[in-house]
Amino acid sequence: MMDNLDNQLKRALTRKDPPPDFTAKVIARIQGREAKQPGWWFLFLQGHRAALAAGLAGLILVGGAGAAYHQRQVEQQRRAEAARDQLMQALQITSVQLSRIGRVLATGREKSQ
Repeated sequence: MMDNLDNQLKRALTRKDPPPDFTAKVIARIQGREAKQPGWWFLFLQGHRAALAAGLAGLILVGGAGAAYHQRQVEQQRRAEAARDQLMQALQITSVQLSRIGRVLATGREKSQ
């Protein structure tokens, strides 16, 4: 099995001279590519490079502004939630203190009666 594979590899990798018309075919193919007309997209891009560059710059600018706006909104939301949490804590502390004051006042009334 390995001998068969080795023989196949040797045959496939042996040096072979190219046919006599190989150079002429390569040169003809290269010249054919040079003579070929560019596609419509190339002609479109060629005449509108400045407009495309400006459009791309505008798109990047709008995307950056949108990202900055979103970041500002997220930060504002975070501050609002922190303020809400502080307010809730302050109201809870006030409620506890008012309850204590109410008990003290109630105890004082009972003693005065």
